[in-house]
Amino acid sequence: MEKDRMFFYNETNPPTSVSPNGTYYIKRKYTTEIWVKFNNHIELMSIIDIANMDNYWYGIRKTKANDSKLPTRVGSLQMHKDLPVQNGIYRYLATPNGDVKLGNEDSTVDENGNTVAIDGSNGNLLLRVPDFYLKVVDTDEYTEWRISPYALPGFELISVFDIAPTFSTYDNVNNRAATVCSLIWDENEIARDANGFPIVTANAARFRGANNASDSDGTAKSGLGMARTAIASADIINKCKAVGADYNNSSGLAYNALALLYYIEYCNFDIQETYNPILDSNGYHQGGLGNGTAVNGTEWLNFNAYYPFIPSLVTAKIGNKTGLVSYTIKNWKNTGTGEAPIYEDKVVNVASYRGFELPSEYILLISSDYAVWHQTADQGGKSLCYFCKDISKIVVPSDNQATVPDGYELIAELPRVDGYIKTVSPNIHMMPTSVGGAANKTYCDYYYCPTDDASPSYGWFSTRFVGNASYGAYAGWRCAFTHYRFAFAYAFHGFRLCREKRISA
Repeated sequence: MEKDRMFFYNETNPPTSVSPNGTYYIKRKYTTEIWVKFNNHIELMSIIDIANMDNYWYGIRKTKANDSKLPTRVGSLQMHKDLPVQNGIYRYLATPNGDVKLGNEDSTVDENGNTVAIDGSNGNLLLRVPDFYLKVVDTDEYTEWRISPYALPGFELISVFDIAPTFSTYDNVNNRAATVCSLIWDENEIARDANGFPIVTANAARFRGANNASDSDGTAKSGLGMARTAIASADIINKCKAVGADYNNSSGLAYNALALLYYIEYCNFDIQETYNPILDSNGYHQGGLGNGTAVNGTEWLNFNAYYPFIPSLVTAKIGNKTGLVSYTIKNWKNTGTGEAPIYEDKVVNVASYRGFELPSEYILLISSDYAVWHQTADQGGKSLCYFCKDISKIVVPSDNQATVPDGYELIAELPRVDGYIKTVSPNIHMMPTSVGGAANKTYCDYYYCPTDDASPSYGWFSTRFVGNASYGAYAGWRCAFTHYRFAFAYAFHGFRLCREKRISA
């Protein structure tokens, strides 16, 4: 589907098949018709009653003087129930022969119920994030984020990359990024061997995650089926590009767009609030997704040195639904006091938002489309966040370069001190602009920078989201880390493969 430009008409006739591609507004006496040209034909997308424009968008209002974590629903209240944008999110398999939409309630089958190989043997798992239109209204009193499936006047098209539904790994044979699920199911339960360890597919070693240590195979610390971590940004970018011309690691914008869609759906900035699948008395979603993946940091260190401990796509059997899936980690903790170990298992509840698994409190998400310049006093003394939407221009800046890379646009001025986030940028990126909030106030999550450290550092830094499983209340949708260099690699830092939308989307 191609949508290049917007054209405004006052005539009563719609555009013709020979008109250039774009979106057309036909203004009549009391209504506006929206016509869109899709390659070689014209379609009437909607008819909008100009007197009731609020019926065609929905969103949230954050009052600036109020530190509540609960914004207010604004716009069409019916749309808050119907959720037309959010309902366009779904998992699919990108195969050499085309995209295969996976089952709405089970990602191990296609939408017709046929079994699908999601083990990497026939393509990568991805999550379709639908195009939508956004208008941000920022006043002295409040900020509103308004979204619509329609190209309303004054609204900006938000077209983000499709993103892996879970953290990604490497294809160790073809030396490129991959998003796969190596688990095997026994009915709706993960199949396990006599020791209780998950049984994985025959090709799992090809996609071994963590630090790709084969000597851990067959143990509780196995990297089979796990996300790949402990890798630097430059290597991630190259491995993603190696998948194909449309592939990249531009996960930051997609992640933040999903966060906004979640905020609007749940009307709550605290994703760690207790999960509640029941609609409220008005028919709206409520609560959060809990903190079921929270673990003790010392126990995690002793278990596997901070590497991933949840196999990718354990939520396969709930498909595109939002919910929690219980997963048992075998031999998590040794409680024995003598020579013979006594192992204790641990149960975690893995969250998925409309097919987007582990949106918070697990491992950090390295995004390549954002870069932060923490300036020295001589350079201006500001911390500036930049975004690059052109994947061909994404680079890894040198640590101390004094210029902005080509293709990078300024999107926010960030705080110079760590703290709970109090305000965010009034745009799709929602990057921290001030601190002073709390775990249960405003945006609920934490921001890190290097400029207020005992030995402050300056220059160019990567941007990483989510927060790890031992960070507790710090680790929600907005949690942002801007104190890691691009070359920094660690056991609980991972990535998600992304792909540009195809014309047939």
